[in-house]
Amino acid sequence: MKAIFLFIIPLLFVSCGNKDENSKREKPNEYIVNQLKEQKIAIDGKLDESDWEKANSITDFISPWENLKVQPTEFKALYDSNNFYYSFSVKDTETVVLDSISTEEDLVYEDRVEIYFAFDDKLAKPYYCAEVDSKGRILDYQATFPRQFDFDVDWGAIKAAAVINDSGYTVEAAISLNEMKKLGYKIDGDKTQLKVAVFRADFEKTANDTLIKHWQSWINPNVPEPDFHVPSSFGNFIFNGR
Repeated sequence: MKAIFLFIIPLLFVSCGNKDENSKREKPNEYIVNQLKEQKIAIDGKLDESDWEKANSITDFISPWENLKVQPTEFKALYDSNNFYYSFSVKDTETVVLDSISTEEDLVYEDRVEIYFAFDDKLAKPYYCAEVDSKGRILDYQATFPRQFDFDVDWGAIKAAAVINDSGYTVEAAISLNEMKKLGYKIDGDKTQLKVAVFRADFEKTANDTLIKHWQSWINPNVPEPDFHVPSSFGNFIFNGR
């Protein structure tokens, strides 16, 4: 299993650390990924490294298909010479999680956070997705628009960990830049741009164990039915090499 588990504790799936930069950005669908000069982040799900304070935040997630005040979610990302790092801090009054899973695809029945990487505005090429639950388990796969999923595709060196806490859960992950380069995503200097989408699946259970599904998105896809796997859900991540 690729995930690091911490037991401290279909849809498959900016107000910030540097507040002035993203809260005043002219283009709301852009996110600046700041660079770390040294590799100091340990993937343990705790988010206790001071380096996370150097990251911009996305906190204005919305629920495009419901008139709903969403439970708070904060996303951050950083990179260094070896890895792309990202984290989620999730407030959740009821974390839906399975004690055990048979396959990675079982994560679709759980609360989880999601990030997708694409090559173009129209999803003309296959794109890659990673979904992580509150135990740090990973569902990673390749997708082709519209809504064709290949769960046999394994990205390679992605690591994740999660911690369940009194107010929800936190997720911390790292993706090897070398592995991303093999897939075609080349992060090699200042102002590199990637098409990225960021989401949260927030579930609750009824008395008879029926799942009520609330879908959160960084960007409003402006489609009538819940769907993350559309070109309009992607924004631009701009890598800051300063």
